[in-house]
Amino acid sequence: MLKIAHLNVSGWTENNNDLRCAIIKSIDADIFSICETHLTREKVINVDGYVWFGNNRKNIHVNAVRGSGGVGILVKARLFKVFEISIIESSFEGIIALQFKCKHTNYCSMVISAYLPPENSVWGRDAQTFFAHILSIIYLNSEYDTIFLAVDFNARIGTLSDILQSVDSLPERKPIDNCINQHGREFIDFLIDSKFCTLNSRFENDAFTSISPKGKSVVDYICVPHDVFQKCIMFKILSMQCIIDEYELHEYIGDRSYLPDHSALLTHISLNCDYCIPQNGQLDNNTNTPSQLRYKLNLIPDNFMDRDIAKRALLEIIESIESSRESQEEIDSLYNKLCETITNEMNHSIPRYNASRRTSKRNKNAKPYWNEALTEKWNQMHLADSSIPMEIVNEHGRIDKDENAVFDKWKRDFENLYNSTGSDEFDSEFYNRAKLHKHILIEMSISDPLYAPKELLNNNISIEEIVNVVMSAKSKSACGIDNLLYAVLKFPPVIAVLHKLFQLIFDTSVIPSDWRKAIICPILKDKSSDKRLPLNYRGVSLLSCVGKLYSSLINKRITFYLENENLLADEQNGFRRGRSCEDHIFIYILFISTSE
Repeated sequence: MLKIAHLNVSGWTENNNDLRCAIIKSIDADIFSICETHLTREKVINVDGYVWFGNNRKNIHVNAVRGSGGVGILVKARLFKVFEISIIESSFEGIIALQFKCKHTNYCSMVISAYLPPENSVWGRDAQTFFAHILSIIYLNSEYDTIFLAVDFNARIGTLSDILQSVDSLPERKPIDNCINQHGREFIDFLIDSKFCTLNSRFENDAFTSISPKGKSVVDYICVPHDVFQKCIMFKILSMQCIIDEYELHEYIGDRSYLPDHSALLTHISLNCDYCIPQNGQLDNNTNTPSQLRYKLNLIPDNFMDRDIAKRALLEIIESIESSRESQEEIDSLYNKLCETITNEMNHSIPRYNASRRTSKRNKNAKPYWNEALTEKWNQMHLADSSIPMEIVNEHGRIDKDENAVFDKWKRDFENLYNSTGSDEFDSEFYNRAKLHKHILIEMSISDPLYAPKELLNNNISIEEIVNVVMSAKSKSACGIDNLLYAVLKFPPVIAVLHKLFQLIFDTSVIPSDWRKAIICPILKDKSSDKRLPLNYRGVSLLSCVGKLYSSLINKRITFYLENENLLADEQNGFRRGRSCEDHIFIYILFISTSE
């Protein structure tokens, strides 16, 4: 159980320090977001049993009597036994973000505290930039297991919905503050874009968060991603007067020690203890299937593959490549050793997260610049059932729900899709014919006295070529059956092995068998077609990233050779860098307009 609280303290001074500390201790939250501290420069807040992380306003007018704004987070000291806690963002006025990285598991969480001044304030006029910065923090750290937002945005959202009604399955808000301001509208756009929701107005005993002589309003919020909402087992708003009366703190109130005019917000979060905190000091690595666990690619260490055991394994692979023969079995063995070495190092060095529990990246929201028709289509797509039924229509026209029969039907249909011969020896026969043809061409070339070798095509592969193709690849692209991601192939020790491997493949014309295999992701071609027929799906193939790098290298060589030797017709614009079919359309229109 984790308790997170938020309070706008309306200034923290020497005179009201004891009152503020007593309020904090009475609420007894594990993590406490504090807004409007009014602290200047490097001043801090000291509360027994807590550690302070603050972001004070840097730019204060020279005539200002005191500071303004300022945010921070108080963290209970006991949490440091479980988490490594650090500031990951404090560069923007009024925003601070803390990272909580579990020492025992791969669990990682983030808490953001933020304060946006009122609309009529000089500091509150650029709300769009403010929300855009918080949104960028969330996007850049989207792989965190949980993210919490405890804020005072001076935003009144009234009856505006913070979810897409026809898409998101969350309880509706029952607001008590029906007023709406511009900050509120910007806040709603932010919530929809980030797939966050407010806890306010979704639990019983809702109340106003700001009570002053000017009136009552709801401007303080605790927000969570949609997939974290179910973990929030309690949320309540505690008025300052109730806290003073319940814990008998009247003695701390004085002429210069007044109560904050904001209420405190408190929520209890149910964390999966066997996921975050190990039981008996051990972790159960089998609680998630491999497909559910994904690597946190933004946390790959700079010294990846630099461990002695990894270096020795890579050197052994290089030595084996240099002494290898051109047999399929040997190349498959070498490639399997390379995959095993890199995978072991990935499991050792890169944190992982449970991908099955996150949905925000898979269900991105509609954009504000979309028109109504496109937004409606987007909503319909989310509502559509994309699941594949575990049944087929067999040869006799009957429905078969046997699991083995279903898998066999899918396997046979996709195997035969582009393999009309039905022969398992097709690849080897083609390879033998190509190899014989290559041998004949070489003999003919040698016997020709005018023969000049095509160095642009046939030179040995250079390390620079490999670096260029590897570094230009998108790090987060999906991997193939070998489970090697582009992100882990960009380190010098791995590039050195790829250099040797690619040269061996280039010399022998034998590729690893895994490069011919693909993970097929079926996508229904037409929503009205029968979902039980495999061929009604378009198979999107996820190929080996290493194989695609080699293909890219060869493609670059051939393309450069054709361009350099002017072997392509000038009319060819498709699939050429710097050209497109739009050039043809332009010339065609120009020809028509000038011929009239």
